[in-house]
Amino acid sequence: MMKIYLALALWMIIAEHELMSGAELICKRRINAEYRASVLMSPGYPFAYPNNMRCEWVIQAPEGQQVEIIFLEILTESCCDTIELRDGNTSSAGLLARYRGNVSESIYVSTFGSLYIKFTTDDSFVFNGFMAQFRTATTKTQNCTVKLDASDEPQLLTSPGWPYGYENNLLCTWTITAPEGRVVSITFVEFETESCCDYVLVRHGKSMRSSMYELGGLLKRPFTDVSTGPIIQVIFRSDSSLSTSGFKIQYKAVKRTKTDLMEIPKKDKCTGKIEIPEAGHGTLTTPGYPEKHENNMNCVWVLVAPPGMRVSLWFTSINTEACCDFIKIRDGETPTSKKLGILSGHSTKFAHYKSSGNVMRVDFQSDVTKVYSGFRAVYEVLNDSSEEKCGGDLRAAINRRQYISSPNWPNNARSLYCAWNITADEGYSVLFKIIGFHTFRRRDSIQFFDGESAIPFASLRRNTQHDDESFYSQSSNMYVIFRPDVTTVQGGFRGYFVAVPKRQRNTTPSILVSNLLGQHGRDNR
Repeated sequence: MMKIYLALALWMIIAEHELMSGAELICKRRINAEYRASVLMSPGYPFAYPNNMRCEWVIQAPEGQQVEIIFLEILTESCCDTIELRDGNTSSAGLLARYRGNVSESIYVSTFGSLYIKFTTDDSFVFNGFMAQFRTATTKTQNCTVKLDASDEPQLLTSPGWPYGYENNLLCTWTITAPEGRVVSITFVEFETESCCDYVLVRHGKSMRSSMYELGGLLKRPFTDVSTGPIIQVIFRSDSSLSTSGFKIQYKAVKRTKTDLMEIPKKDKCTGKIEIPEAGHGTLTTPGYPEKHENNMNCVWVLVAPPGMRVSLWFTSINTEACCDFIKIRDGETPTSKKLGILSGHSTKFAHYKSSGNVMRVDFQSDVTKVYSGFRAVYEVLNDSSEEKCGGDLRAAINRRQYISSPNWPNNARSLYCAWNITADEGYSVLFKIIGFHTFRRRDSIQFFDGESAIPFASLRRNTQHDDESFYSQSSNMYVIFRPDVTTVQGGFRGYFVAVPKRQRNTTPSILVSNLLGQHGRDNR
């Protein structure tokens, strides 16, 4: 029996070695495209690909022809395992597309007779990978591969057949050149193509390494671009299926001005080391939050708790481009520290992270396309709330924050009904500020009572995050009651209170009005 186990173990080691060796063999190749379609797959497909890979393929068409590639399936780790497609035969050629996550079918055609594909994976999760089909392109180029001269007077460029519809299988290239000392300005006045499969590439220059971007679908308003040099190329590709009206472009020669230059945010604009005090909390946000963050951001924050303590971090708002803008949380200071989590998109799911030591790292990266509001998070030293008292009589102090939370925050709220009676000195009110609130049921609530009143002046009764809001008592007493639903499995609340000089009685904080409206008004879920 022992011999059988040893033989089986040896066979598994050999099989794994052969799989990795095979992956290495197919992971860096030059492939010739032919009229008959061929298939390119990630190592192991349709099963999981290996970690820590760097695969490179160059697909070359015969002289005078182009390569067409269709990605039939893409499924990778959305944050960290990436496929790059470039228009040329090197890693410095213009970027056509960058894929990660779960991507629907897409098609591209080369303009220099070759395509470069790179697939990189990190050391964590693995998925199926990708499958693509490639061949020499079946395209029509007659009457739409033209050289144009830009002048001070605006001129028009339209897709073939505009506005009645373009033909299928087109590959058109317009090269527009400005006079010496000037650059080209192009404005897409009208634009509509088949969103999945027909696209326009705008290339600043005409070499394989020139920068470029893609447009497709419907543009609802005019879009203007200014070239970085004297030449700009407009490349239009249509597939063999549906067609729409196409596009109309206005182009002219202009002087280069500084305002035309794209500003790339500085890397240190949102980078820093944050010392967390032993008592208290802080907030971490994308620059400009809640306004939209910028493109091309690469932010790194390192949160450091006092020695012997741990970091607690939770997110109160997450709104990023789901495909391409990511928040990464790591258990340590370096970019190779263990990943605690990866967040993107628009999420109301409660996200809480704890470090194993006294350091936690947060990275935020955005790409060159869409931008949203970003994120807001709260950090503090990790407290053991499993022994948190469920209610009691408390005394509010001046200029000293005291923190309370639901039992076992932010984990299971244990379905305990808790009531706190908070008292301030005569002439002072109680200020209570929520720094973390998340429940999953509309029957979960926190209620605030002024003195001995039987009616709450504010109530939070929502199943989403609800943070950074302040509540004031008119008297020197405030009752805070937490009523969890019996089915609550995660969440609860955390906040602090402090004594403040009494407010005027005719002052009603707008936050209280909004919460009462939220409780008794329309349900917009």
